[in-house]
Amino acid sequence: MIKKISAIIIICLFLVGCGKPATLLDFLYEESNSLDLDGEKIVFIGETYADDALIDIQVKANTQLYDCVVERFDEIEKKYDCEIEYKCFGNTAAYEEQFKALMYAGYCPADIIYGHTDSKLQAFTEADMLYPLTGLKDYLDYENSAKFGTPGILEAAMIDGVPYAVQPCYWPGFQSNFNFVIIYNPILTTQQGLLDLHEYYENQNWTWDKYQSMIESFDKGGDEEMYATMTVDESFAMMALASNGVKGVDYIDGILKSDITTPKAIRAVEWMRDLFLNNEENILVKEDWELDEFIDSRVMTALTTTPKITAGDLQYESTIEFSIMPFPCGPDVTYGEWAQYTAAIRGFAIPSNNSTPEVSARIINDLCDPFEVFGGDAGLADYFNTNVFFDPLDTEIYLSVGKNIRYTYWRTSPNISELFNIVGEEFKTASAVELLTRFEPKLQEFVDNVLKSNYENYLHEHLYGDNVE
Repeated sequence: MIKKISAIIIICLFLVGCGKPATLLDFLYEESNSLDLDGEKIVFIGETYADDALIDIQVKANTQLYDCVVERFDEIEKKYDCEIEYKCFGNTAAYEEQFKALMYAGYCPADIIYGHTDSKLQAFTEADMLYPLTGLKDYLDYENSAKFGTPGILEAAMIDGVPYAVQPCYWPGFQSNFNFVIIYNPILTTQQGLLDLHEYYENQNWTWDKYQSMIESFDKGGDEEMYATMTVDESFAMMALASNGVKGVDYIDGILKSDITTPKAIRAVEWMRDLFLNNEENILVKEDWELDEFIDSRVMTALTTTPKITAGDLQYESTIEFSIMPFPCGPDVTYGEWAQYTAAIRGFAIPSNNSTPEVSARIINDLCDPFEVFGGDAGLADYFNTNVFFDPLDTEIYLSVGKNIRYTYWRTSPNISELFNIVGEEFKTASAVELLTRFEPKLQEFVDNVLKSNYENYLHEHLYGDNVE
C-alpha cells in the first residue's frame, strides 16, 4: 500500500538518491520483460497540500478516481515487488524551490514527479532537470494520444521537439485539463429568447457571428449587474486567434516565422475589438478565473478553464445546471477542425539524474493505463454524466474538445496582455493592423528562441504534416 506522508520543508529530509543496483536493469535484456525490484522503495513526489487528496487536488478522497489511483499503486507495488512512497512538495512556489534546490545540490529528489506546467514542469524542462522521454519510448509511448494526449499537450513540456512529461488522459478530469471552454446558463439563454446553445453545436453553425449576436442583443432587463459574457481578455484574445487558424508560428511562403500579422490574425483582432468596444456594457472583464457572478446567475456565458468545471466552485458550490460549448469557429478555418487552447499540462516526469529512468518509465506507463471501472471513452462518459454534467452532450463536448488542442505558450511568450488590455488606450485607439505590427517583433523573437525548434523538430510533422510546403 502506498505510504502518503505530509509535505516536508526541511530539504535534508529529502536527500535521497535514486540510484539502483545495475541488476535492476536486467529485465531490459530478458524476453519476459519482467521486473523484480526486490522490495526497492520508489519515491513519488506529488504536489497537493490537501489532506483528502492524492497527487492532485482532482484526486480527492471518497471519489472513484481516488480509489482507483490507490488501487493502481497497490497493483504496481505487487507487480514489481516495490514500495511506493508518496511525498508532497506542495502546490506553490515551494514545490519548484525544493525540487531545484535538491537538483542543484546533486541529489535525485524522486524516481517520479508530478506537477503542472505553469510553475513546475516547463520550468524544470527549461532548467535541464527532466529526463527526455525520447530515450524511453520503448517503455513509455508518449505518442499514444489516447493514453497521453495530442502533440499539442506534449508541447506544454517540450524543448527542441523533445517531450519531457506526459498527462494521463484516461483519468477523469485530465483529458481536457486546463483547456478553455465556454460555460453557459441555459435558463438565462432561454430568458433572452435564444436557442439552447447546444442546438448550434449539433447544427454545426456555432460561429463568431452567432456568439457576437448573442452579446449584442443581450437585454439587461434594467439590471446593470447582468452580463452577456465574462472573460479574461488576454485568454479571450488567444482563443480568438486560435479559432481562426493562427498558430503563432507557421510556414509562410516557405519560411518559418510568426503568423501574427497574417490576414486571419488581423480578422481575429478586428472581431475582438469590435465585440469588446461596442458591447462594453454587456461584457464583464475579469482579472482571474473566479466564477462568482456566473454562479450567482448574473452572467449568461463565460470563458473559463476546465478545472473550474471539474474541480472548482462551479462543481461543488453552485446549484446552476450549467452547460458548455467550445469557443466558436472563426471564418478562416474548417468547421470542426479549429484549434482549442490548453494552458498547461498536468503530468508525470522523471528527474534527469535518475540512474534508472527505464524503471520509472515503466511505472508511469502502468500508472496511466485505463482504469477498469471507467473503461475507456464509454466509461469516462458515464463518469462525467453521473458526476459532472447535466446533459450528455456536455460530456461529448468535454471529451472531444482536446482533439485539436494547442498549447498557449502563455508562460514564456511575450506578454500578450499588453496587446489585449481592452481597457487600455492603445487597444481602444489603434487598428488591428497597428496592434499586431507592433507586437510582431516580440513574437518573432519568441518564435526564433522557443517555438521554432519545437515546430521544426516535432510539431509541424505531427500536427500539420499534410500541409508541409
